[in-house]
Amino acid sequence: YKYWRWHGFLCRYGEQTVTEGTSTSEKEGILFIHGFGASGSQWQRNINALRATCNSSPPVDSTLECLAPDLIGFGQSEKPAITYSGFTWESYTSDFIKEIACYKNKWQSFIIGGNSIGGFVGMCAAANDATTN
Repeated sequence: YKYWRWHGFLCRYGEQTVTEGTSTSEKEGILFIHGFGASGSQWQRNINALRATCNSSPPVDSTLECLAPDLIGFGQSEKPAITYSGFTWESYTSDFIKEIACYKNKWQSFIIGGNSIGGFVGMCAAANDATTN
């Protein structure tokens, strides 16, 4: 697990490489967003199964990574006295995509998957931000 700061608040996220490409291959990603009352840890079994499936298949020339953040107010992320809403989590997710997935991890393309409120948050982030389209 790693940490980043969103508006000064310490937030945790899980990161795992599923397939290793070459240094010149495309970097792709899957962003998993948890449901209400959960954390990014809920995705660990899914990510492990994905990794096992991908590594038993013929090799591909791309790097696939998975990120699973704890939304602000959940899991090991800080729980500040702010108003929590779909907008808060959509803004958090859009910033996470820009700062961590695209800038830090250099993803060139990605898929967003979500459970419960995480599905709604992912859909909002994709619909409201050109970076995620």
